[in-house]
Amino acid sequence: MPADRIVVHGSAGRDVAPDVAVLRAVVVEVDADRRQAFERCGSRVESLVPVLRTAVSDDGEVTTGQVSLDRYFERVDDKGPPRYAASCALAAECSPARAADVVAAAVTGGIDELTGPRYSVRNRAPVIEELLDEAVEAARRKAQRLARAAERRLGAVVAMEEGGLGRSDLPSIDAYDDPEMTVALSAGAGRVELQPAHVRVTVSVRVAFALGGAQADAAATRSTN
Repeated sequence: MPADRIVVHGSAGRDVAPDVAVLRAVVVEVDADRRQAFERCGSRVESLVPVLRTAVSDDGEVTTGQVSLDRYFERVDDKGPPRYAASCALAAECSPARAADVVAAAVTGGIDELTGPRYSVRNRAPVIEELLDEAVEAARRKAQRLARAAERRLGAVVAMEEGGLGRSDLPSIDAYDDPEMTVALSAGAGRVELQPAHVRVTVSVRVAFALGGAQADAAATRSTN
């Protein structure tokens, strides 16, 4: 690092109320006949999709992946006749208020695996723009403190880097959601009460400031003038 500059990190974060919840589900069918496993899995997905679409309501969305077929082993040393597992993943996106209804619908529909809800914010841009100002100011305060400790004058910003890595002149925007909750299917088909988590949005910047001469020299220069 050049002697005439100082590089510091600044960060800022805010808890934001989520406006979307995402749940991921998997349908699995196992059979010695690969075609039977494939067809039963596809049939279950076809019957489950409209149930989930009703649960997410008009402002939600349900998407599915392709049905995949793989050799199925109950144990690593399984030497029995070959069996096959057909599986298909589904994702349901809805408002946080409808997440409990989606969980109940998925459990009632006989889903095999269910993960979520994972809460998020569709449009983080306004929050991120505000946090960027705060992150740069945090970096400036840190730089000012270090400059005073070194008895140097703090100058203007000369560079920024994304999280201190890679491309220059760009801030790092790291958005973190609260950990997703795994729903136990043994809970039954009743409505599960869910409390939406706050979404933590954070940004970080790495800022380089110019360093001027010693503070004492600056004061002496002013006095002679």
